[in-house]
Amino acid sequence: FRMMEKFAKDRRYLARDFDSATKLVPVPREETKSYDVFSPEQLMRLFVMLTKDEIAYVAVMAFAGARRAEAQRLTAAAFNLDEDSIRISREIAKKKLPRNLAITPNLREWLALAPPPENGNLISSRHVAAISRDDARLRTVGLPEWPNNILRHSFLSYHLVKHAEPQTTAYRGGTSLKMLEQHYVGLVTKRAADEWFGITPQRVREFAAEKGLTELITWLSFDAPTQQERNQP
Repeated sequence: FRMMEKFAKDRRYLARDFDSATKLVPVPREETKSYDVFSPEQLMRLFVMLTKDEIAYVAVMAFAGARRAEAQRLTAAAFNLDEDSIRISREIAKKKLPRNLAITPNLREWLALAPPPENGNLISSRHVAAISRDDARLRTVGLPEWPNNILRHSFLSYHLVKHAEPQTTAYRGGTSLKMLEQHYVGLVTKRAADEWFGITPQRVREFAAEKGLTELITWLSFDAPTQQERNQP
């Protein structure tokens, strides 16, 4: 409506000093909502169905805090395993604000299993869509529909609870304290956060064995026994 008034003023259909009617109308504020997150079990189900070339992308999103567009454009050069960091450069960072992501111990295990490709980006946008929009594949492991940007929302929620350092979480995720306060406080428990950052390839394999999903895994050697198998007489 304001644009219509401006157009009318520019065409002199209204006087230049016309008092805008929009000043008298209160603008409703958008209701603040909490985002959907994966539970640790749902993330393990997701890892069960992934192919090997999808693992690094999902692991970096879930455990390091990259934005979706950033993660897609990462290359092997951004990963510094000696310092346990991933560089989000100015060229790919939102608002051109570079930062370093932390490689957690469990993320290191996933990257050892499925390293970033030597050439090119971590994953293509088409391949990302193939993960989140393949409802049939998601259903094979008992996952619901894929809520938008759920891996990022999950990371921020779990990291915030686990470390109780909002400044650090905001920095790692490339967001603001205000956004954390509005959308991510109180979504998950400390116990769930510890479980989230304890998800390793071996833990997923043991989970798959417990749930009868082992045959769906295509990325892991099954030479090593699971904890359940080790406990058997």
